[in-house]
Amino acid sequence: MKIINTSDFYLTAYLLARSILLQDSHTEGTRMVFSFIETENTNDLMNEFYRSQGQVEPSAYANAIRALKSLIHSNKNEDKNKNANRTISEKLSR
Repeated sequence: MKIINTSDFYLTAYLLARSILLQDSHTEGTRMVFSFIETENTNDLMNEFYRSQGQVEPSAYANAIRALKSLIHSNKNEDKNKNANRTISEKLSR
């Protein structure tokens, strides 16, 4: 199983809005890195996004952006020695 890591916030929001599950998130310096399992569907969606051909429900994209912002801010506020990663599905289900 191969993992795709990205620090592209809007790509991550797009993948989440297209129902790709976030596997992990962590900080590297000042950047947040998001991890997904690589599948053919994941690669196809990434290609669509970077070719500006991706389509997504606007409210799903907005919800994914809000959930990611919440995840980032919660990671900044938690103790660095604790595992601050949370599943995005928790955030989206609220």
